[in-house]
Amino acid sequence: MSTGLTRNAPLYVRASMGLIGLLRPLISYFCPSAPFRTTTQSAGDLMYACFDREELGAYPKAVNLNGRTRELTSVESKDENKQKCLWESSVKLVGLQSGDTALANWK
Repeated sequence: MSTGLTRNAPLYVRASMGLIGLLRPLISYFCPSAPFRTTTQSAGDLMYACFDREELGAYPKAVNLNGRTRELTSVESKDENKQKCLWESSVKLVGLQSGDTALANWK
């Protein structure tokens, strides 16, 4: 998907990304799991993640998907101390207040 991040990049980077953009449909057709995905593919994967009940179940929990392929997360991502540190830092950085969330135990 295009993000516009390269709009201020040097000309050769913008030209390369433009060429990839033109070739993206071919790349996606022959290599559906390539890192260059069309908006349609990404939207379909999001719909799959939200509504698929056959493979993911009615209420999937702790599922990591790359497109529609399940992947394991890193050992580091399962570290509860790091998860807690990330949550607390995020709450501070965004200035989350009591009325900003419906979560009961967010502090």
